[in-house]
Parts: sequence; C-alpha cells; structure tokens
Amino acid sequence: AERRLKEKRSQAEAETASSKKELADLKVYPNPANKTLFIVDQIAHSNVEVYSQTGKRVLTHNPKNEKAYSIDVSQLPSGMYFIDITKIDDTRKILKIAVH
Repeated sequence: AERRLKEKRSQAEAETASSKKELADLKVYPNPANKTLFIVDQIAHSNVEVYSQTGKRVLTHNPKNEKAYSIDVSQLPSGMYFIDITKIDDTRKILKIAVH
C-alpha cells in the first residue's frame, strides 16, 4: 500500500512538473497590456479567445497554427480579462490579463 502511494505521488509530481513546464513555455506579455498583447509558445495555437470578467467574448483570434503572434487589444476598455488559448494538440490554457 505504501509503495502504491509513493507511485501515485510520483505520478502526480510528474504531471505537475509537466503542467508547470507547459505553462513556463507559454509567454503572454506585457501584462498589463496597452495596445498589443504578444503570445509565444513551444506548441502552435489553433484558437485564442478573450473574455470579459462577465464571461462575454470580446475578441477572437485565429493564429493559424503559429507559435508566436500578437493581438491588438487597443479597442478593449481598461480592465481584467481572461484569455483562453487552444493549442493544436487540443490542450487549453486560460490566463488572466489586464488591459490599461
């Protein structure tokens, strides 16, 4: 039983490390953004959506499987937003961004 617990703990630690590495590979800057938000990752993205705090989709961007691109956020009112990034391997990351 103790051995199984150690195995599960090791597996959970490996998954957490993998998740942290994926997040470390993803760069979204500057945060807060004024005019342009830059996104860079090791895995290409298929879709990006920006949502207001109320859940309304305010921007959609199709990066055409690119690993580095920018999004114009100059038309968004100042505030906090959520950026939902879908990668070509169908994994998703949701990050909080600020626009000033």
